[in-house]
Amino acid sequence: MTLKKIALLAGVSPSTVSKALQNSHEISDETTARVRAVAEETGYFEQRKRRRFAESKKNAPNVAILCCEIVSTYYAHAVSCLCREIEALGGTAIVALYDFDQAKLRALAKKYASMEGISGILCVPGTGDLRGLAVPCVSVLQAIPGVDSVYIDNDAALQDAIDFLVAQGRTKLAFLSETLSSRFGQAATGMLAAHGLEPAMLHISQSRFESAGMDGVETMLRQGVAVDAILAAYDEIAIGAIHALRCYGLRVPEDVFVVGINDIQSASHCTPPLSSIHCSVEEACHAGLELLTSRLNDPAVRSARQIAFQGRLILRETTCGDTAHGG
Repeated sequence: MTLKKIALLAGVSPSTVSKALQNSHEISDETTARVRAVAEETGYFEQRKRRRFAESKKNAPNVAILCCEIVSTYYAHAVSCLCREIEALGGTAIVALYDFDQAKLRALAKKYASMEGISGILCVPGTGDLRGLAVPCVSVLQAIPGVDSVYIDNDAALQDAIDFLVAQGRTKLAFLSETLSSRFGQAATGMLAAHGLEPAMLHISQSRFESAGMDGVETMLRQGVAVDAILAAYDEIAIGAIHALRCYGLRVPEDVFVVGINDIQSASHCTPPLSSIHCSVEEACHAGLELLTSRLNDPAVRSARQIAFQGRLILRETTCGDTAHGG
């Protein structure tokens, strides 16, 4: 059904039909009612609804999300956020895992970029060289050169955590990480040096998650290292460390303060609740998808854009007992 046909049936001009369907004040209420009645009877509104729905589906982003893993609560949360946001736009998300393998990520990115119907790629996080793909690509949670990126900058919050621990008289710090997060210890060591201190222990476990934290504490005790505070590369390591400390009769926070990173959902529900550096994952994911859709809407944008979200230290009972508060 067209405007011309409605005009013929209603006895008015096509321009009058157009204005009446937009409820223009230029058209009398009587004429508007007559035109809209004809449009309703002839199925014009239903036809327009179907056409708009088809157009929205055509323009909706169909996105490949390439994630390093979904075993981690942190990355699983990011993928879930992105899937929800893409679905809200009427699009579809395809999730594939690259297992922290740069070559595999590049191969997957090229594969999905050439796949019919894929409008863009979100990497959680991006790594290596992801330039020159056939569709727009955005790195989420980590900045990489030459590619639109949204990342979490924890440097200031990490410095805040170290400054706080030292100010509380905790100067024998252990930094616990694992092979995939080993750079954390180097960064923390440099920040601690600003206080004229060296770490009591810098442990890089071959295990992951809670097992890495338990391994770190067991190594510390086996080697007889005196520690009064533990700073972990991420929350699961911190949670494992708390469990191991308790098993060996050490109290948190009375004997050892513990701080994690990422502020995962379970951090505030630990016993005791875990102090952690909060990362704005949902906000970063939203910004990442906005970067992608803006690139799709304006392919002429050339320079890569970088958006940073600052981490924030949240103090709970693993560092200050009954005086816990949000930072």
